[in-house]
Amino acid sequence: MKNKIQQTLYIRDIIMSGSLLIAIISILRFYNNVLLVGVTILSALILFIGSYKAMHVYMQKQFTEKMNLENIIDFYSKKKRLYLQEKADLFNALLWCEEDERIADYIKNNALPLEQKLSYEFYKLDKKLIKENDIENDMYPEAFLRIQGLLEAYKNCKKKDNDVVKKFHAYFDFYQSYYNKQYDSALAAIDENVSKGKLNETWRIYHKGIVYKQIGDIDKADSCFVHFKTCGGHTRFQKWLGIESDTKGQSSIAMWSLMVATVLYLVVVLVMCNHQYSSVQEALKWEYGDNESNLYLITESYYDGQGVSIYSYNDSILYCNYCKNDHGYTIKKRHVDKNIKEDRNDSFFNSSTIVLINGSFYKGTNYKPEIIITKGDSLDQNVIRNIQVESIESKTVNNELYYLVTVE
Repeated sequence: MKNKIQQTLYIRDIIMSGSLLIAIISILRFYNNVLLVGVTILSALILFIGSYKAMHVYMQKQFTEKMNLENIIDFYSKKKRLYLQEKADLFNALLWCEEDERIADYIKNNALPLEQKLSYEFYKLDKKLIKENDIENDMYPEAFLRIQGLLEAYKNCKKKDNDVVKKFHAYFDFYQSYYNKQYDSALAAIDENVSKGKLNETWRIYHKGIVYKQIGDIDKADSCFVHFKTCGGHTRFQKWLGIESDTKGQSSIAMWSLMVATVLYLVVVLVMCNHQYSSVQEALKWEYGDNESNLYLITESYYDGQGVSIYSYNDSILYCNYCKNDHGYTIKKRHVDKNIKEDRNDSFFNSSTIVLINGSFYKGTNYKPEIIITKGDSLDQNVIRNIQVESIESKTVNNELYYLVTVE
């Protein structure tokens, strides 16, 4: 693709779409694992915002280094609707590339804000005074008065940019000094503002070379123009000098890196979605965020590809119904009973808990045998008075005494 701006925009859109897809897939697939979903969404958000920021930085770099300006013009010209900043970028690119016909069309179809009016006035000065070297033209006094008025209006504007004000003042001082043949003052206007970082390097080198040429210092002028060839960019100054820049515009390395990261992350998420776990504990860890080190198996039963594992887990009882095949384990249902309290001797409460487990977990699984866990120093018979009990077994796990009640 020849237009690197369009290419970079496509890459940004891929990253944004990929990050949204990552977030959606993780929510739909791992919605029970809050921590995993949170980390995945945060990572996707970083990719999403990162691509937006990288695009902004890339576009700013094109203007700073004056790279790909023709691509910026081509890209924005094809857009059906431009935002204010995009319009400003398009107009600046047209001025830098000396696209007079398009500049005229733009001015015809758009009202210029103060900053663009000032840029256009300096552009006209640049063409007439510098390119054509038409010093005797009587347009300059009127042009300087017009620019002074625009500068005062811009300085009083609430949305002014102080750096832009200083840049325009440097332009004004330079062109006025050059017009008055005060070449030392013209060079001083460039050097004074260059130290403050207000002037673009491309503009500075070209105009400094022109001043040296005007005062007859050809060696310094040639030195500027040789350096100008290697400073990169594609502007009207290269065109006026007949120089083909050695430095070509580059794609955004940051954007390519983000796209690779997005694709890899999406692959990882898709692999995780289809991953078959090697154990029930591993499946619980990834599917629900359960800490494997806190899972203590109390009992497990398995028959014909389906099983139930019951664990002691953080002062609770975790019931897990799973399926097993040649590839691994899949969790079908998980229930945590947090009502098991060793110091609670309320028989009616414990009886209600057993009925609840029987109804909430096993009813949905249709799995036999139905084993329900309670705990305590002894098992009160009132706990199981409403349950048809097949057998009762006691078991000590992790220094805790549990009763395994098998329901008929």
